[in-house]
Amino acid sequence: MDLINRDRVNYSVADCSLYDVINYNEFMILNVIREYYLKEPNLCKCSICIEDIYALSLNALPARYIQSACVDKYIRSISYIDEAEVKNKVINAIIKVRKSPNHK
Repeated sequence: MDLINRDRVNYSVADCSLYDVINYNEFMILNVIREYYLKEPNLCKCSICIEDIYALSLNALPARYIQSACVDKYIRSISYIDEAEVKNKVINAIIKVRKSPNHK
């Protein structure tokens, strides 16, 4: 199966680039995962476990696609998912991966 290489994806439609439309939760989750890996030195650092934690966390939250220039507007909206909820989903993913890692 060929995986998508993001560097090769053409994000243009009718001379409009869609490259700056982002799922804001990706960035929130990345920051929280980095924070936990700094605080918890005994977390498995293999790429499979880290990717599983990232994927499980993303799947546990609804996507929040926004224009990257509109972050401030999104943060003030009723659709905003706060850091506490993101942390909760990441912790649940870490627990799940620790119980049953795929790298065995």
